Amino acid sequence: MAFKKRNGHYWAVEFAGEQVRLCQFSLHGEQVAVEQCETRPAAGFDFKRFRQESGTNGSVEAVILCAVPRSEVFLKPFVVPRSEEMDLHEVTSLKLEQSIGNLDLATTFWGYLEGGAQDGKKRSQILAAAVSRAYVERILSQHFADSDQPAVMECAALAAVRAYLELRPQATHCELLVDCAADGISVFVIKDGEIESAHFVPSDCSPETAINEIQRLIVLHRGKREQAPIEAITCLGGEMSDHLATAFRQGSLGLPVVNRLGRAPQWITNAEALPADWDRDWHRVVGLIALTRTDAQAAINFLAAQAPRRRARAFLPTLAQLGTPVLALTLVALLGATFLGQRALAKRREVKMTAVVEKGRQISADLQHREQALAILKRYGTERFSLTRLLIELNDVAPPGIVLDTLTLNADGSLTITGRCKSYSEGQEFTRKLNASQSFIKAEAPSLRKEREGIIFKMTFSLSPKVKKVGK
Repeated sequence: MAFKKRNGHYWAVEFAGEQVRLCQFSLHGEQVAVEQCETRPAAGFDFKRFRQESGTNGSVEAVILCAVPRSEVFLKPFVVPRSEEMDLHEVTSLKLEQSIGNLDLATTFWGYLEGGAQDGKKRSQILAAAVSRAYVERILSQHFADSDQPAVMECAALAAVRAYLELRPQATHCELLVDCAADGISVFVIKDGEIESAHFVPSDCSPETAINEIQRLIVLHRGKREQAPIEAITCLGGEMSDHLATAFRQGSLGLPVVNRLGRAPQWITNAEALPADWDRDWHRVVGLIALTRTDAQAAINFLAAQAPRRRARAFLPTLAQLGTPVLALTLVALLGATFLGQRALAKRREVKMTAVVEKGRQISADLQHREQALAILKRYGTERFSLTRLLIELNDVAPPGIVLDTLTLNADGSLTITGRCKSYSEGQEFTRKLNASQSFIKAEAPSLRKEREGIIFKMTFSLSPKVKKVGK
């Protein structure tokens, strides 16, 4: 979303676990004046009632900027070739479909940001984000009256990245940003000011688990030859960030570690109006404030996805002004167009599913003729693809809530598993536990698809050298 900069009054509202952080400010050119900062309990919070209690209700017209927890948002950075003929909207939707499946605007809000060119203008970095429509609508209905609707709703962790890039003491080629919030820890690899990878550690993980997971990500990054090495680590977000920073300094990573932003925002004329430790817990609010100072494409605004629906509702009253025959014909045409559109979409999905099935049959046929693959299967006492022994071991590793369905041996010796879980974080936790076990290695981030019964996941991993040795 390209936020249109304009002078005036604003509210920055961050939903942070059991709290809501609110900051009223005004923008004049490039300068910001903070008028008040308040914290309220999230339970039962009503923005209109808050304004009445604080004496600001109706006093000035203000634009509301809102940030929601990272745990509710799916982030997907990826790289695409630069081409004027490429439809980034279509490419991004396909990427998200591969990750969370059945992407449907009826149940999901999503958007993307296009970064600068890489490799001599040959590639572009894209960041896609998706959130449940039901969650967004619940936030709007529970906390905002019709007269006080937010203009922007973005991921709070991306607001933290914006604040960091504005206020970091020194830019580096490749750096790691760790943002600790009430719902979990967001981990970003940032290369030349753009998000190259995004990870999330849920809040129910222990500090030691979070430390091990972040260190594993750094080691995996170092192991990729084409990747630039991480040069520094910055930890933000209260006591947890202090704990992580201390652990990283005492560890064997050998990287400089910082747990504060480099400087106060010079464009805030009265920075003393911010809370005393603003760079520990209020940096995401500062990131929302920074959004108002730019005309550039700077935020993935989930509320922008509602615009087509609003235009459709605005069109409907004009139909009542038409005569009955015209109205009937118009409705028939609309229904016909909807039917044809749904039929075309169903046909497209059918073609894709057919291709997937045929590809699966081909892989199975190839495996039956590969002696090496058959030899691996026979080591486990079966020539079927279920690999019962491994399923038992996987079941021991899987966290509560994970249900395992299928296990397939790939031609290169790696394994692919599918199953079900209740949340995105459970699938990510399963990946972490696989990599932490003695039996499995190289577990990749799972692809996730949301269905009525829960989350369907699929991931690929390999056997550890220890298990392979026992198999022989």
